Amino acid sequence: MVPQEFVRVTVRRTANDNEQECSLDLELSPTQTVGETKELVRQQDATFPVDQLTLDGKEVEDNTVLSTFLDATDETLVFTAERRTLKVSAAPVKRRKRCTFANCTSAPLRGVGDCGLCNGRFCSRHRLMEQHKCTGLQSCKDSLRERNAHKLAEQQTVAHKV
Repeated sequence: MVPQEFVRVTVRRTANDNEQECSLDLELSPTQTVGETKELVRQQDATFPVDQLTLDGKEVEDNTVLSTFLDATDETLVFTAERRTLKVSAAPVKRRKRCTFANCTSAPLRGVGDCGLCNGRFCSRHRLMEQHKCTGLQSCKDSLRERNAHKLAEQQTVAHKV
């Protein structure tokens, strides 16, 4: 195989309900990656969906070099660009509320089980900050120590010399 100075790359957009099929043609170095190709496509047409590129129906990774897709007969690489769509179910699944503590299946307590520092909802066993290993416990202790030290300093009595 003779080393090529450039590779022709065609990126096709599949037609959706409200979009028509179109393509972009690029001439790139074979040492460029798929991720760099995506970025060049975004620079040329920001509306082009390059979230997911496929080659012959297989998704390609961003760090793959273009020369890995070439063989002796290829002159042009043809990628298909598709938007990734999130599938949303029609009816939301009801989940029972559980204690936020790891591997605890108990129901959280209303009001007293809510932790204001880590925004967790805990059962009667894990409602105290020390029990659920609260992430804000140390900062809470530090601020209370400062407040108490300040209060003691204000209320300290000074004896006058006679």
